[in-house]
Amino acid sequence: MGYKPVHVAVTVAVCAWLFGTRSEWLMGDNVRGKNKEARSVVAAPPIIPVQPKAYPSADETLFIAGSYLNDSIVTSALAYVNSVVDPTVLAYKTSKYISFSTVTYNDNPTTTCYWPYASPHCTRTTAGKWGNPDIVYCPSSYQWGLTYDDAPSVNLVGSTHVNDTYSIMDQLTKMNLKATFFVTGSQATYYPTALVAVANAGHHVAHHSWTHHPFTSLTNVQIVAELMYTQAIVYKLTGLSMRFFRPPYGDIDDRVRAIVNALGFRIVLWDPTYDSFDSDVTANAAGYQTVITRMTSWFNTPTPFIALQHTINTFSSGTAVAALKKIQAMGGIQNQLMTVPQCLGDTQWYKNTQVTTIYNSCTIPGGCDGKPPVSPTVPASAKASAAASGKASGKASAAASAKVSAAAASPSSTSTGGCGAGVGSCSAANAPW
Repeated sequence: MGYKPVHVAVTVAVCAWLFGTRSEWLMGDNVRGKNKEARSVVAAPPIIPVQPKAYPSADETLFIAGSYLNDSIVTSALAYVNSVVDPTVLAYKTSKYISFSTVTYNDNPTTTCYWPYASPHCTRTTAGKWGNPDIVYCPSSYQWGLTYDDAPSVNLVGSTHVNDTYSIMDQLTKMNLKATFFVTGSQATYYPTALVAVANAGHHVAHHSWTHHPFTSLTNVQIVAELMYTQAIVYKLTGLSMRFFRPPYGDIDDRVRAIVNALGFRIVLWDPTYDSFDSDVTANAAGYQTVITRMTSWFNTPTPFIALQHTINTFSSGTAVAALKKIQAMGGIQNQLMTVPQCLGDTQWYKNTQVTTIYNSCTIPGGCDGKPPVSPTVPASAKASAAASGKASGKASAAASAKVSAAAASPSSTSTGGCGAGVGSCSAANAPW
């Protein structure tokens, strides 16, 4: 089965208009002839991604390099970026990669609004030469933007999914909730069937890079490659052209912002107060308690927020399931748990697809604010439009499902490994603690 939410397909004409408007705005004075170095604008990348000649390795220890940087999906997108982004921003220095999230930042972190720098972390709250503002918070009281990074993951104990992305989805289904899953190209390569399952369940699929390297350590062409290859493989598998992007480790500055925004993505960050620490603590009983204690401190908090959780391994996925079960055992909380675009009131979940369904976000069986939990609601106009466009999108989704069916049989698609990143031994049946 392919991805079949109730949706309204966006026309290519409208999308082209949106890209054109964004491009002119990003160029600012250049496009109005006030800059003697005005540049000609080349065509924006198509909303429906072109498939590359070949995909890079799914090994996240490797950087995208060599011939993969010369594929037309990369070179054409880079040409567009160079034609619309302020060249002084594109010239900001790259950081030096050390390992995982650790880099040595080589530019002025204040001038470039380097996010991991200082506290509170620097975010852009207005539009500027970097593009659109960052998305950091949901706008209304008690809203909780529910997100899981590094999807999808798979961990089978016998024939049962334990502490993986499927386990999170199962618990969300029991609570009638939807979430945003930030997907990496590498994980999509390893577990294509799981990605299709996320989409089919009606969750929000968003962009989280190909290799999960800190983006400030990448060259401009490498950033473009990370974006375009991941966009292409997710579309190939699901028929969805992603619109929301979260940088790995939150590692971002104005150079990265400008490139990401120019290519039509909205950047989603988080307030460090609402980082679960599930990827920072040691994967043991003490670490588990740290994560659960931190997350329960968010319960019934009126301040709206977007949280950071992960589903990269059995520990992070297991703590995610445990937190949801704790909410359920409490009889629900006042917070409204939902996808990022739903909390923003943005129906444009994807570049090529609107999702007009209003999904339940209430966890209290009797209802929130005196109102019962809602069933998904769909405007009549959306139903009609979805019916008209469903045949075309259904073909793409069915083809995607057929392509991944063979991958599901691969032994390498049955387990992500231990309880923590890089941990090879852990009893999945007994974790998290």
